[in-house]
Order: sequence, then C-alpha cells, then structure tokens
Amino acid sequence: MSERVLTPEELHVLQHTLGIDQYGRGEMYRNYFWGQDDRCENMVACGYMRLVQNPTGDVLYVVTDAGKKAVLAQSPAPPKLTRSQARYQKYLDTGADYCMSFGEWLRSGEYRVAEVTG
Repeated sequence: MSERVLTPEELHVLQHTLGIDQYGRGEMYRNYFWGQDDRCENMVACGYMRLVQNPTGDVLYVVTDAGKKAVLAQSPAPPKLTRSQARYQKYLDTGADYCMSFGEWLRSGEYRVAEVTG
C-alpha cells in the first residue's frame, strides 16, 4: 500500500490519537481514538488506522504501524527557536520537574548542564 498525503485534519487526528505534538514530537503514550468519526473511517480504508470493537460496544480506532510511519514522515518540522526560547523549552522539559521557577532554574545553573548534555 503506497503512502498518501494526509489532510491537515487527518494528521491532527493521528497526532492526537498517539499523544504527540503537532510536530510529531513526544512519546507515543496512547493509541486510541474513541467514537465514530468519518476522518478515522477514511484512514481505516487507507490502512493508517483500524477499527476495534470493545466489549461494551463502543467504537475505538487505533493507529497502525503504517499510520505511525505516515504521521512521523508528514508532520512538519518544528520552528527554529532562538537561544532564549530553546533555554526556556529546556526548562519546561527538565527544570519544571524540580518544582523551580524559571528564574530559580536559571540561577541554579541547571541550564548550563542542559545545554551541554541536551
């Protein structure tokens, strides 16, 4: 089955179903879309999703391996960040875990470690 170009709505549905951001980044921590949806039906026909009927009768869609490949290949590249934006993103990714404010995180020097290792 050849890969087709996803519409922006289909790409969004696949990203949401997998729990990744609009640029295809993040851990694919889930794989289900609950409820009847025409966009999902179209992607079932293309092999990017499959329909799963659970015991309660609810309709669930899951992304196939082909769908995962398509969403990663077709997600846009993230915008280029300035040095300050990149530092703040590092804080969100790491420093916020330490329950520090951004200023405290900067004063702690953790950003220097993050810049060297990240």
